[in-house]
Amino acid sequence: MKYGGTLLAVTDMAKSKYFYEAILEQKIVMDLEAHVSFEGGISLQSNYS
Repeated sequence: MKYGGTLLAVTDMAKSKYFYEAILEQKIVMDLEAHVSFEGGISLQSNYS
């Protein structure tokens, strides 16, 4: 099995994106509004049930 990355469910996408971009200096590689992926293998997902 190959590790593909970490998906984090978030309630506030704007605050989460700011934290990962500004504080942790991660670059966004894909932004679909409800799903954002960063170069380091971390992904954020809002409205995740």
